[in-house]
Amino acid sequence: TRLLAAVRRPLRASALLGLHGAPGETGAEPAKRLAAEQEPEALVRAHALVALGSLNGGKGGAALAAWFDAAPGLAWRRLAVLSMAQADGDPASLALLKDLLEKALAAESAAWSMKAEDEAPAPAMPAGLQLLRPVLYALAARDDGTPGLLRALELKNLELREFALRAVAQRRPPQCAAAVLTALSGLERIDVPDLARLFEAVFGPEHAPMLRELLAKGNDAGRVAAASILAQRPDLAGDPATLQALVSACSDLSSLVRARAAKALGRARHAEALPDLTALLLDTDPETCANAAEAVARIGDREACARAVVASTRAFRRDIRWYRAFGIAAGETEAESLIKLTASDVWTDRYAGIAGLAACARPEALARLLEIYHDPDSPLRTLAFRALPEQGEAAVAGLAPDLQDPKPAVRAQALHVLGRLPSPASAKRLLQALDDEDPGVRAMADWGLRSLTGKDAGYDPAGEPAARAEASNRWRGLLPAALRAP
Repeated sequence: TRLLAAVRRPLRASALLGLHGAPGETGAEPAKRLAAEQEPEALVRAHALVALGSLNGGKGGAALAAWFDAAPGLAWRRLAVLSMAQADGDPASLALLKDLLEKALAAESAAWSMKAEDEAPAPAMPAGLQLLRPVLYALAARDDGTPGLLRALELKNLELREFALRAVAQRRPPQCAAAVLTALSGLERIDVPDLARLFEAVFGPEHAPMLRELLAKGNDAGRVAAASILAQRPDLAGDPATLQALVSACSDLSSLVRARAAKALGRARHAEALPDLTALLLDTDPETCANAAEAVARIGDREACARAVVASTRAFRRDIRWYRAFGIAAGETEAESLIKLTASDVWTDRYAGIAGLAACARPEALARLLEIYHDPDSPLRTLAFRALPEQGEAAVAGLAPDLQDPKPAVRAQALHVLGRLPSPASAKRLLQALDDEDPGVRAMADWGLRSLTGKDAGYDPAGEPAARAEASNRWRGLLPAALRAP
């Protein structure tokens, strides 16, 4: 505080820097600096503004708000507004920010009205809008700025509305779904899918009617928003009315809507939509075709997947969304194509090949996955590890030799795969491994059973044999009927 009286400007500025985040009682000195009618040092004044905003408890915000009207120019008012970003919890500065936002909204509305009536062109930056961007930045930085950000969703400036949307997405306040959908409906439709994904957690089952109505009657951007949210949240598309709205969206004029509707129907595994999804395999939009192929593969209909294989010949480049359908179609030619992909020089092709083999029921598919899984130097080994559980009972039989391997690490790794495979055969193998001679293998078997059931039998892999036997019996009683070995 004594340095504030120093003669040299750098010392006074350094003193103000030292007050950043100080207790609120020290705010008197920066306030005095601001109150000086003729402050010759701009650097000192700038540091005083920031120091006031950063005082603990937001106690300097009131001083900033009081000084705002007396600021000597637009640049200083902007800096004062930005400094209010640190005054979280101060009602005076928050009230000023809200007032500035309301004035900006009114000025923007007037400017748009003049443009709509073909009157004289509005100025590039009306007076009421000159502080809008700093106001939004300040509200976004404050915990108490959420109501102001929700109000900013009504801005007509698309760039600033998108900024407000992204700020709201970080907070996900309750009861914001309607405001978010309205804001998304006013954006350029090409920007909507990425923004809609930020808000997927905001929506619940009670919002399904709202999404359904927007999907049926909204503008282009609104329909894209509704379809994008339903594609990310298949649990919201479980009722017949919403599923029917998605089926109708498969014939929408917008390819963005068709593509997201296909994705949503696939994630909801709506088998009744197969005729519409099969028709989309021949759509003029490549993204829609790929999403439709992924959807029929998720539903698991072999005939539809075979049609997807035929339709894939029209695709300029087939990505991973096509190849799961190849695996389900399960023809010899398709299996051979997938095996070749796993040896490609292109990483994305190898990844797609593994994904296709995971869904393929042919023995050569399992053999190739096991070959990759057993190769310690293969860069695809982790992918094969994740793909093997999708092979079901065949994978249990394929990993049987590993469970008899003399190396504990090999046995434990095989049990790790079985712990991701819910079936009676895998549960039986895991139960047997509870009696393995190696405590690490026993621990992995216990993990696998806990992973399959979500329960804990209190098994201690390092415990005494009698205690382990008792816990093993508890595991047999905890296993659901569907997983009990015959």
